[in-house]
Amino acid sequence: VTDPGLTCREIFALGLRNPWRLAFDPNASDTRFYINDVGQDTWEEIDEGIAGANYGWNSREGFCANSSTTDCSPVAPAGLTNPLLAYGRSDGCTSITGGAFVPNGVWPADLNGTYLFSDFVCGKIFKLVREEDGSFTRAPFIEGLGQEGTAVHLQFGPQDGRTVLYYTTFNHGGEIRRLAFVDDANRPPVAAFTATPDFGSIPFTVTFNASGSSDPDGDPLTYTWDFADGSPTASGIIVRNLYGVAGTYMPTLTVSDSKGGTSTATQRIDAGNTPPQPTIVTPAADYRFAVGDTILLQGSATDAEDGTVPSSAFVWRVIRRHNTHTHPFLAPTTGNNVTFPAPGPENLDAGGTSYLEVQLSATDSKGRTTTVTRTLMPRTVTLNFVTEPAGATLTVDNHQVTAPTSFVSWVNYGVVVQADSQVLPGGSAVTFSSWSDGGAGTHTIVSPAADSSYTARFSTSSSASTPFNGIPPTLPGVIQAENFDEGGGGIAYSDTTAVNSGNEYRATGVDIEATSGGGFNVGWGFAGEWLKYTVNVAGAGAYDLEFRVASSGAGGSFHLEANGVDITGPLTVPDTGGWQTWTNIRR
Repeated sequence: VTDPGLTCREIFALGLRNPWRLAFDPNASDTRFYINDVGQDTWEEIDEGIAGANYGWNSREGFCANSSTTDCSPVAPAGLTNPLLAYGRSDGCTSITGGAFVPNGVWPADLNGTYLFSDFVCGKIFKLVREEDGSFTRAPFIEGLGQEGTAVHLQFGPQDGRTVLYYTTFNHGGEIRRLAFVDDANRPPVAAFTATPDFGSIPFTVTFNASGSSDPDGDPLTYTWDFADGSPTASGIIVRNLYGVAGTYMPTLTVSDSKGGTSTATQRIDAGNTPPQPTIVTPAADYRFAVGDTILLQGSATDAEDGTVPSSAFVWRVIRRHNTHTHPFLAPTTGNNVTFPAPGPENLDAGGTSYLEVQLSATDSKGRTTTVTRTLMPRTVTLNFVTEPAGATLTVDNHQVTAPTSFVSWVNYGVVVQADSQVLPGGSAVTFSSWSDGGAGTHTIVSPAADSSYTARFSTSSSASTPFNGIPPTLPGVIQAENFDEGGGGIAYSDTTAVNSGNEYRATGVDIEATSGGGFNVGWGFAGEWLKYTVNVAGAGAYDLEFRVASSGAGGSFHLEANGVDITGPLTVPDTGGWQTWTNIRR
């Protein structure tokens, strides 16, 4: 911020959907970073951060047209940058998250500079592998983290004189874990045990079972138990101990392998203390919410030893569940009578497969905690979209669809719909006329309380375009790029993206934005796109042409046609140093 109300803004790159994490390479001689971009429907991708790059969202995802698995190419369209890697979702890995480069010299040499990345849904960490032809694939690096222990963020850091990989997880309300490379001949065992029961009225006997312990080398194991109550230690996989004095105990299991490696595990035992019993009062089990509703979280809890548990010992959490993965929504909040506004789904695709989970944790005076949950379902409706004539293309919540089609939405969720003039598959040119709800060509539908249908009506249009606002510019003179003809897609213009990315000036699919010097410019130009202008030429003769252009990165090229004849040949647009750094091309 250079001055109150004034923000210095600069676009480094564009065309990303959800750049979840950036990872910088500590081994690079200059600045080098990768971007983990979460996809919408079909592909997860890793992009290299390049100044001026356009990665193609929302016309492309991965190496393919958006939402496609067949319309793909290893060669990026002109003006776009392909990812290093894109992977599909057929194996259950559907949400790329953390990433980190292995620093040189901290792990075996064959891992120097390796890029590691995690997938939130399938609970795996992969390594990025460069093939001989220069392409990239992925290979499993760590598996079996599970949904609750899946890695969200990866970062290398120090630990006891060595460098380890730390990762965060939402497990148990949030944990930081680490992965260390073990270069010894012997790898230590992993200690784990269950304690049944882990609380009770005194005296009571606890059965300890260490059968969940393991050794990565397959070495035989021995087990030593310290029950933390002053009783003698014990050995064996399954042992029992009688607790006769009230208190909180932390028994420890030490597992040793035959080569001197050891590992420990600890659990809590409550003797003479029982867990509290929380209850979620509101929202009720049968409550259904609409987007924007104020939801009240109210609970109570009792404890056999303490009586009524005070609300200061309550912690509320709300998570949003979608298919096989979750997203934190309401951070841990202490107290009672907590309120929050009901959210919408992640997007319209998630309308029929998402819900909220409310969690209430109550802790007694001795630190024992119990958590209860309640599933909170949304009020859903079906939105049907049709066109007259049938078969026209619409954009619904960033999805290009062919009508008729339908989506499951949540009541009060805002859905942006767009109907553009177009050429139908049979070759007929049609012009948008109206929506059945009276909205503009592009407008937001607030999902109603009942299933509803929306019809986009088109009229058959002439194949000829007409001047913008009915008045053609006269030459010699200036033609403003944003004042292309009227008549709709395929007639007055061709734009490969579904929406007006700049969202300025005109309600068409052409990407228009405000310029730094005032006025507007057409941007986000891709190969195959064109604009038509109807002009009046004052008289015969030779004319000088001048085009005002800006680009960043690789630049590009274009040409000008008059009555269907190329009159300029390719005109090269150089890298001008920024999208609003202008230069003139003359012909």
